[in-house]
Order: sequence, then structure tokens, then C-alpha cells
Amino acid sequence: MNRIMKKLSILLAVAIFVTSVPVQALNQNTSNPKPANNIVSTLEQPEAKIIREDTTKRDKFVKHFLKDDFTYEAAVYPVAVHYKENGVWKDIDNSLIDSLNESNTPVLENKGNSIKFKFSKNSSSNKLVTVKKDKYKLSWNLVDAVKSDAVVDSINSDVTDSTEKATKFNLKNLSSSLTYKGIQDGIDLQYIVFPEEIKENIILSKNPVNKSFTFELDAGKLDGKVNADGSVSFTDIKTSSEIFTFNTPYMADASGIRSEAIVVTLEKKNSKYLMTITPDKAWLESPDRAYPVIIDPTVTTSSDPLSIYDTHVSLNFPTATNYAADRLVVGNNNVPGGSGVNRAYIQFVLPYLTSADMVINAELNLYARSNSSTQQEIDAYKVTSSWDRKTINWNNKAPYDNSVIHDIQMVKNTGWYTWNITTIAKGWYTSEANNGIVLKSNNESIFGYNEFYSSDIDSSLEGVRPYLAISYVNASGLEDYWTYHSYDTGRAGTAYVNDYNGNFIFTHNDISMNGNRMPITLFHIFNNHEMARNEGYGNGWRLNMAQTIDKVTIGGVLYYVYTDGDGTKHYFDSATKKDQSGLDLELIDNANGIYIIKDKDYNQYTFTPENGSTSYYLSVIEDANHNLQSVYYNASRQVIGVKDGAGRSITLGYNAASGLLETLTDPSGRVTRYGYTGTTLDTITYPDGKQSHYTYTPSGNMTSAVNHDGYKTAIEYYSSKPYRVSRLKETHTDGTLGQETNVSYGAHTGINTFTDAGGAAITYFFDNYGRTTSIVDNLGYVSMASYGIGDKTSDKNKLLASTQMQQPVMNLAKNPGAESDNADWSTVVSGGSTGSTSISTAEKNTGKKSFAVAKTNNLGIHYYQQHFSLQKGYNYAVQAYVKTSGVTSGNNKGASLYVTYVDKDGNWTGQKSKIISGTQDWTKIGVGFSVENDITDVYVKLMLEGETGTAYFDTVQVEQSDLGNTFNLIENGDFTYGLSGWVAENSGTGDGITTDTDPHPLRLDNNVLKLYGSPLSLKKYNQLIPEGGKAGDVLVLGGWANGNAVYNGGKSVYKLTLEFINADGSSVYNDVFFNKDTTGWQFASGIFVAPKDYTSLKAHLVYHYNGNPIMFDGIHL
Repeated sequence: MNRIMKKLSILLAVAIFVTSVPVQALNQNTSNPKPANNIVSTLEQPEAKIIREDTTKRDKFVKHFLKDDFTYEAAVYPVAVHYKENGVWKDIDNSLIDSLNESNTPVLENKGNSIKFKFSKNSSSNKLVTVKKDKYKLSWNLVDAVKSDAVVDSINSDVTDSTEKATKFNLKNLSSSLTYKGIQDGIDLQYIVFPEEIKENIILSKNPVNKSFTFELDAGKLDGKVNADGSVSFTDIKTSSEIFTFNTPYMADASGIRSEAIVVTLEKKNSKYLMTITPDKAWLESPDRAYPVIIDPTVTTSSDPLSIYDTHVSLNFPTATNYAADRLVVGNNNVPGGSGVNRAYIQFVLPYLTSADMVINAELNLYARSNSSTQQEIDAYKVTSSWDRKTINWNNKAPYDNSVIHDIQMVKNTGWYTWNITTIAKGWYTSEANNGIVLKSNNESIFGYNEFYSSDIDSSLEGVRPYLAISYVNASGLEDYWTYHSYDTGRAGTAYVNDYNGNFIFTHNDISMNGNRMPITLFHIFNNHEMARNEGYGNGWRLNMAQTIDKVTIGGVLYYVYTDGDGTKHYFDSATKKDQSGLDLELIDNANGIYIIKDKDYNQYTFTPENGSTSYYLSVIEDANHNLQSVYYNASRQVIGVKDGAGRSITLGYNAASGLLETLTDPSGRVTRYGYTGTTLDTITYPDGKQSHYTYTPSGNMTSAVNHDGYKTAIEYYSSKPYRVSRLKETHTDGTLGQETNVSYGAHTGINTFTDAGGAAITYFFDNYGRTTSIVDNLGYVSMASYGIGDKTSDKNKLLASTQMQQPVMNLAKNPGAESDNADWSTVVSGGSTGSTSISTAEKNTGKKSFAVAKTNNLGIHYYQQHFSLQKGYNYAVQAYVKTSGVTSGNNKGASLYVTYVDKDGNWTGQKSKIISGTQDWTKIGVGFSVENDITDVYVKLMLEGETGTAYFDTVQVEQSDLGNTFNLIENGDFTYGLSGWVAENSGTGDGITTDTDPHPLRLDNNVLKLYGSPLSLKKYNQLIPEGGKAGDVLVLGGWANGNAVYNGGKSVYKLTLEFINADGSSVYNDVFFNKDTTGWQFASGIFVAPKDYTSLKAHLVYHYNGNPIMFDGIHL
């Protein structure tokens, strides 16, 4: 059976209202775990390599690159990199080539751009420069110029970067330049062509005799004027649209001293304009001047928004604006005449992502212009209000959130530096305003500053402009390795919300036939990800039979791209013919223009070319018993019929004018009809005359599906793009309300919370591939999962191991296994008992030791005792393991666990476990009780009463729970007793136990281990666990953390580590990484298998080379 049909039929066979739909449930027992080094966290993986650009995703300022793990990376450039020609985005190529002007005079012209720049080959022309945009043209020449030939400048950047990413992202021929040397005495005139502007540099090699420069401009019918800021604009008289602008000029000398003391005048003379630029005479003649001096008026041709807005503000020049500067300055330059404290502001126009796309990484990349005498820490913060790059200065600078450093870089030498701003970018794609970021020195009182190239540098440095790289994963369909919340809407269909990205999918069962010979199952599938797409089934809808194979070359390697029935794309390497998604699919090329996909159940799907298309379409499905199902198409490559193995057929009829599907006729002649408003599917009418109805937002998101009986599923969305689902709600046309699910993504989509109408919340945690790694319910129960990753397609996306829903246990018992001998326990003898208490190294259940109690008479009691102060109003469970040797039973007494406490009436009472006598191996015993009195003293006793013999006690656990859970090998995992049991391997000032009164995960007290991140320091605490075991033992290490980690250029570490200390003296380390992009409390865990026999374990809490404080709590093993 077709994979998508099989998958959907399984899902629809379960009658559910609101549920999570993992194909392999997380609440199953751990099964078939793999060795520890194979179960790897996907939060910390080597960076995937870029293999090609996906040209179908281009935008004016954005390129999207496919990576070898089949995620994407979007690069946002500071200038336009594409222009549109006949509806197709093409690469801008501003290299200069020989051409002719309208008078057939030879000129130099840029090669490929919607804006044309033409340059005379010498300066004697009255049209030295001509700029043409759409129907508008502007040309000019320098008055009193002497003849000078144009010399095209070679672009040899002084800085290069050979890294793989830089090579892919750095674009060639976006700009070019030429120079008219000696156009006046001691003056060169240089022009630099950018994608949407031309920069004019008047280069003064010495103090000029003539200190003003006049240009004659021919603007056609455009109207010119000088603006208040000294810029000159030319507008369309009819529309008042600004077409060309000469930006406010400035000048800078060879030492970098800059001045805006330039007067610009514009005079209309006949049909032309005279524009005169007069720099300040005193500034040019100053003895401090270092020549050459460059005067820079830039002509812009686009009123479109830029993609990157960058500038810096300076304390010592509090009203100065620096938006056109070629550098971004950060740090303290507090020297005579210096700028003082500087901060850089940067904002990006974000690339468009769909509701199925989720940001998994975002990086700001800047290139330091030169080496600095000192190294400084430069921190990235989120800006909290809007700002204008042309007007922002120190006095009006935008505020920022100084409570969180989002990333840090230690900057000194020239080269690329990267700040990871994933947390901020995820917020921009959910509900937070995009106000950009600010870079500032960590200590602005200390001298030291760095300069980075801005987006306004010239063409000789085009390879080192700032850029933003955003990596994202597309989770668009219904796949086994993702989880969903769903609502069953009866005959109208089933709604699904992807738990990770909030993408909405709806399935409608058009027909499901019975039988054993490949019976037909046909579905309509709606996907918000494709809401603008119409292939004849309504906007956003497709048929599950409309499956294709396409061939594409990626990085020089041929791939086959299989688009399945719900629209998900799966890649097959042409060498291995195995799918890269880990679905166990194999592709066969029979060399006759036919491709076959075979699944692990020996079903075969045959794809053939249709009507001259370069795509291959699903034509035959054959099961393991050789039953066939055939699919037929019309000339538009739409499905018009399907025939099953028994010869039964369905036919599909389309409107000849619109191409929309109108009817489906089953083998009995019954007709289902599809109704549209425009190209929007809004009704399905069944053979019995009943109807399902569908409604949508103006942009195409489905807002409701209504069954024929009035039952309705309503879908609500967040108001900002990409319109993720905010609520699913069931209602009835009579007003009756049903179930409800509210979805909260916050700013950081590594953690999503689903809350029902009653307020019960379930929190889902995800890896960067959108797979659910753990679930925490409203009672604090947790389930965990590990998946296959990497290049091995046999393991990729496979559920390698999972756990039941269980409560992470915090053991309140101190020294629960006698590993610290008698510490924290007292011994009591009463009632004339004789005997002894001791620590045994011969007998043990866990660890190396146990508590031994021996009696030599049958009077009274010998016992170990520990005192606890527990919380009122909670239930507690106490458990221990006991082993007995020769314990008599004549008095019906023996070894037991006994708990005494004050009941609600103020009376001391007790709970005793079952009694163990005779000679028995380790047996679990336990009791439960409630603390209902203000007196919260509780005593736990390990006792041998009224008999003779010896009892050994071990593995004592006291927990806040209704019943005993698996023993936690970690002692003091929630830091109730401070740092007891923990060792500071690497720590610093302020690190240690603190009280956090903000909301906590359930069953954890307010004590936490708080570490203060430092970009140059190691931070680690550990606990040695004297527990040995055998190869193949399965252990689960988990815990909670809360904070704002940084990346620090990839050097930072934020994790738990389980160390197996082996019998041969070696160690094996297994990591559980926390998500650096997540704020607030997050849960992380890992399932590990001992690779060999081990003698002990060690748990590590690690926060190396980081920033911001972090809190650990609730550690369990």
C-alpha cells in the first residue's frame, strides 16, 4: 500500500479528539538500546556543509543554501544580490563590459542588472555617467574636466577567507569600479558600482586650488532639489516618487578623520542642473590633514528598504550619525579627539520562511578591519525599541535588554567573528518585534576598541561585508519521526498541528475501499506550508496520489528527490540509491526511463514520465503479493483515475476552464463533488447529499472545518508571519463547546507548551530536526527519546531508545547507601536489645557498602535512624532494600523499614513496611504517608526488631511521591542539602548554592546550583557514584537547567556528562547537551549503554567558556 495512504489510514483509525501522534510512542519501555557512543544528542553536532543554492527560494537580498543534512541556510546580504527578469530572480553581475550608448558611442556598461550604469571611455564626453532605472535616466559630467581615460580597477581585496561557508556566501561581481585619473589637477574621479547605487569618490591627492566641484546633470523631466540634510533628490513630478538621490556627502582623510562640513547647491540652468559641492576650506587646509582626502557623494537608485541597517554611536560625538560610515566601531576609544565609548547597532530584514520552517541557528558575521592592541569581549544584546539608522546617535540611541548577553566574542586580530543570535532570531519569527541587536564592549570603562567593516564599504572589499546566516529545517508533512496534536472532525477530516513548528495540516478521506487486492484509498491533504499553491485541488490542497520523482544535481552529486503524498521531499543519493530520511526506501533505476521505489515491506512504487514533463509521476503500486494499483493522468498531469488489483476504478473529473477537480466517481457510480470560491476549496458534497465546509483567512490559512452534523474544528493563528497555530478548538453550530488546545511557542521553539481548556499543560522539548526528545506533563512526569542521526541512513530518524512516562526522582535521603559510612545516620538501641550496628563492605545492593544490623537476643530493637524536615501538604514514599541472614521469626517480627511522624491531630504515629525474616536476598520494602501537621519532623528507621540474626539495608530513598520510583543514584540531586555530595572541579567567584524563588519544575525545592559564565573559564561540578556494573547496563542521566547560554565562537559547553570509569582504568564520557537557544527551565536527558564493565560512575555538570549565570537542579541518574 502507498506509504502516505498507509500512514494516514493508521492515524485515522484511532478515534481521538486531542492527542499527540508519534508513530513510535514515547511512553513505551526502553527497548533495543544501542551502545552509548551511538546515542548522541542532536543539540551539539558538527556543522552541516553547504552543497548548493536553492534558486527557487531566492529573494532580492537573500540566498537559500541546501546543506548536506538537508536543512537550509538563508544568507541575508546588505545589498541586493538578485534582480528580477521575466519573473525570475537572477544573480546581479556588475562587472563592466564594452557596450554602446543610444548614440552608438562606445561605453562601459554593467553586465547583468535591472539598473544600468554606463560610463564614457574618457572624460571629454558630456555624459560621463548615465544611470537608467525603469523609464528614468540621469546623466552627468564634471565641469572643467581635462581629458582622462577610464581605467577599470582590478578588485583585489586585501582580505580573504577560504572557509567553506565564506566561499559559498561571498558573491562575485556585485560591484565594480573605474577611475578617471588626473581629471583635474591633483584630482582623480572614481566610480564604484553597487547593486542599486553608484558611489562617487572625488580623490584629492593634495590641497586643491579650486575648492569646489561642479557637475552638470541631465535629469530629463525629473525635478531636483537640495534637502535639509544636504542630500539632493530627483523626483517624478507626476507621482512625487523619489527616483534618484545623491546622499549627504562627507569627506575623510588618510588617517580616518571624517567631516561633513560640505555645502551642496543645485541650480537649474536651461534644461539641466548644475550641482556644486564645496568642502570646508579650513578643514582641507588644516595642518592636521593627511592627504589623500576622499569626498564621497553616493547616488542611490532604490527607495526599497535595505536588508541590513548598520551604524554605530559614539559618546564623545553624541549627536553625530554614522550610517554611511565604512566601519562599525565597538569599545572605548577615549583618547584626545577620540570617539569615546562606541556601540554598533545592526538590524536585518528577515528572509521569508513558511509555517513549516523553523530557525535552528542564526549567526551575525562581521570582519574586523585590523589588529587591535588589546583583546576585548564584545557582547551581543537584543534591542528593545525601533530606531532609524539615519538619525540614531548616542543621545537618542535605542535601549536594549541588558539582562541577557546573547553571545560573546573575544576580539583582537583581523578576521571573521561570529555572534550566534539564534535565540533572538527565533523570537523574531514568532511574536517579538525585530529591532535588531547592539554590540558593546563588556567593560566600557577600559580603553580598547575594535572596528569592523560595515555594509557601506567599497567594492574592493565586497567579500567582507556583514551578513546574517539563518539555518532552518523544514518539517512540512506528516512523518513518523515528528509528533502532532490532532482533532478528529468526523467526515470533514482530521486536523494536525506539528508540535515543533506549529504548521497546520488537514486530511480528508475521499474514498477508502475494502478488499485484499490493493484497494484504493484517496486523500485530500491541506498544508498551510503550501497555501499559495494550486494544482487543481484548491489552494494549499493536494492528492496523496500526486507523488513525483525529480532529478537534481547538488554539489556535483546527482540526487533523486521524491515528493511523497503529503508534500514532504525525500532525497536519494544516486550512488547508494538509499533515502536520506532513514525511511528504509530504496530507489531502482531500470534504465528505461522508469524509476521504482521499494519499501521495507517489499511494496514497489513505479514512476514514469508524463506528457513531456521532466518529473516522473507515480503510475503503479505493487504489493508483495504482486497486486497492482494503477494511476492515470490527463495532459495537465492531474490524476484522473485509479484502478485497484481487483479491477475496480475511480474517476476524477476536472473543470475544463479552471482546471479544478469537480467530481470523484466511485466504482458504483456514486459521485462526490468539490465546490470552490475562486480557487479556494470550501465545500465537499458526498453522494448522500451531506456536506463538509471549510473556511480560510484572506492569506489562505484554514480557520475551520465543519462536519455535516455541525461539529466544527476551529483553528486560530498568531498574527505575525509565518502564522503558526495558536489554538485548536472544537465547537458545534448549536454553540456547544468541546475540547481546546492552546499552543505557546514563546520566543524559543525548542520548547513548546500545549494547554487544554482546564489549564493542564504539557511541555514538549525538541532537537534541531524537530523531533520530540522529551515530554513533561502537568504532574511532572517525563518521557525521553533518542534518535539516529548523521550519515548512516539506516539509523537516521530512527527511534533508538525511549522511556516510559516517569517521575524524575529526587532522593531526600542523605548517605542513602552507607558510602560515607555512618554519616547522617544515628544508631539507636532500645528495649534491652543486644547486638551491633556496622557498615558492611561484604554485602551491597548498590555502591560498595551497606548498613548492617545484628541482634543476639529477641528483645527490643537495634536500628539506624535519619531525621528529615519535610513539607506540609505533600505525600511521601520511603523505600529501601534489605537482605537477611538467619533472622528468626518466632515473635513474628524481623527486619523492616519504619517511619514515624506527627499526624494531623498532633499525635506521633508510624508506618511500618512488610517484615523480612529468614535468609533472603535483596528485597525492596517501603511505606507511604502524608505530612499534614505543622510539625514536619520525620524519622526513617532501618531496624531489626524482636528477633535474632543479621539484616543489611541499602539503597534508601525518600521522595515526594505517592509511590516509590526507580532509585536515583545521584545523592542530593536537587541541592536540598547545599553542595553535599558534590565537588567543585572548576569554579569561580559567586558559584555555588543559592535560593531561587521564581517558578520551578514540580517537586524541586528552591535550592539551585548557580554558576556564573565566563568566556575564558571552565566551570564544572561533579559527583562520584561508587556504583559498578556490567557492559550493556542501561542508564538514564537527566536534569533541569535555567539560563541564557552563549556560543562564544563554538567554544562554550552547556551539558551534563555521565562518565563510566571502567575496570581497566579507562573512562567513557557520554554527554547530554542543553539547548543554548532556550531560556527558562529546560529538561534534558540521555539514555546510555555501558560499553564495558565499569567500577564506578561520575556525573558532571558543565558550563565552560560561557556567559550569563546558569542554574542546575533536579539531577537524576
